[in-house]
Amino acid sequence: MRDAVAASRFLPNRFLDSNRERLISLALAGVEETLAAGGTELAAGHGFAVIGELPWESRILGKRMAVLKHLFFDDTPELANELVARALQWAHQHGVEFLLCKVYTDRHALIHALAAQGFLLVETVLLHAWDARGELPHDDVRIRRAMESDRDAAVRVSRAAFEGHFGRFHSDPRISHDNAVRIYEEWIRCSFDGYADAIFVAEQDGRVAGYSIWKGASPSERAAGLRCAHYSIGAVDPAFHRQRLFRALTLAGMRLYRGDVDVIDGPTHVRNTGVQRAYRSLGWELRDSQYTFHRWID
Repeated sequence: MRDAVAASRFLPNRFLDSNRERLISLALAGVEETLAAGGTELAAGHGFAVIGELPWESRILGKRMAVLKHLFFDDTPELANELVARALQWAHQHGVEFLLCKVYTDRHALIHALAAQGFLLVETVLLHAWDARGELPHDDVRIRRAMESDRDAAVRVSRAAFEGHFGRFHSDPRISHDNAVRIYEEWIRCSFDGYADAIFVAEQDGRVAGYSIWKGASPSERAAGLRCAHYSIGAVDPAFHRQRLFRALTLAGMRLYRGDVDVIDGPTHVRNTGVQRAYRSLGWELRDSQYTFHRWID
């Protein structure tokens, strides 16, 4: 496994750290973590991939859902097609109804194999990062840490903010609009239940108008020596757009982690120009990009 991982140009979080040994350690820890949670390894040639369960999505959508991840192999069309075919065969045999796969946009052999075998491109994500050792911009918008009493209001913000969204859940024709919005509502509920390490809220006119969700480094990231944090998601009620709330909510997380980590990453949809403008105004830079593919298995 280590040989296959060490030879790869497509290491996880490659945009966060230039030290390959740390990224290799992170990749191997991720493989071990997925296998320990019941994941299945698929071998092909000198490479492999792992399928892991998606319990959160499975619960919300009522389908057995899984993710095809940790794909490390010689990036030839032959091996890419073999691994994707094996993943589909395994899913058919084990009653899995859906496979998710995220892939860097320059991993052409794997992208073509996924498309050729029926995976649907549902999203393009831009991966931004902020050097947390830099200076903090100024912003005078009031932001505070969320309290349990904010839960219902934050869920209402989710429904309003993502009602007209265009992300991967909304673009997949097999996921209803109501279920797509429900996923974002559950995201904030789970964050209040412990998924998030920090939640900030913005208030306007006496009501919660937006939130941002943050996570610190995972155990495997810490073990590999990565000093990082992650911007999970942010949302602003459309009634309060153009008041710089998303920018302020982002800055709150930057203040929280500055000095404790080296870098913070934040994804956004390629079409989400508002988030991209906010990132640029705060000194974030575009570092990488990723496609998301869905495959429904009937």
